[in-house]
Amino acid sequence: MDIGILLTIIVSGCSGYFKNDYKDNTPTSGKLKVYYDESLKEHVTNQAFTFQSQYSGATIELVESTETEAIQALYKDSCETIVISRLLNEKEKKAFESKGFFPKYSEVAKSGLALITNTGTTVSSLMRSEVVKLLSDTFSITDPTGNIYSLKVLFDKSNSSVLHYVIDSIIRASPFLRFAIRLTQAFQP
Repeated sequence: MDIGILLTIIVSGCSGYFKNDYKDNTPTSGKLKVYYDESLKEHVTNQAFTFQSQYSGATIELVESTETEAIQALYKDSCETIVISRLLNEKEKKAFESKGFFPKYSEVAKSGLALITNTGTTVSSLMRSEVVKLLSDTFSITDPTGNIYSLKVLFDKSNSSVLHYVIDSIIRASPFLRFAIRLTQAFQP
């Protein structure tokens, strides 16, 4: 009778039923929760689909979020992987280092900024200094007929990676537009 109980325990222990899908992973099996910046949705979902189709034992749980929410999730151990479109800033790096965690990075693409105007605007290109002025001050252009247009900036979300890119990489130390959307949530360790 003792042998039957022991055999049942051994078989149950090896069956995978009690396996923790998040902790008992291999490179090609198990479960991984990934928070990703919503602006990267198509890229991330395509990569996850391809990986899971190649490795049937792998499950990738994707969580669409803002860049800030993804960083918070990683910091709070809600996930082990995030996909965002920038490197961590010094404040974020120090917060992770204080927990003994040193995130690794892989660059997969470069960010850019697209300026979309209506068909009546005759601007075909802007120099970097003009883009900085557009993003940090009022900016006007004059069309060939002498009409003056004041250009305004609109961002889709206050925590979007595009807005972070504009602030961190384009305008840097310049003041940000008074009438543009401002960040309402910052990383809080």
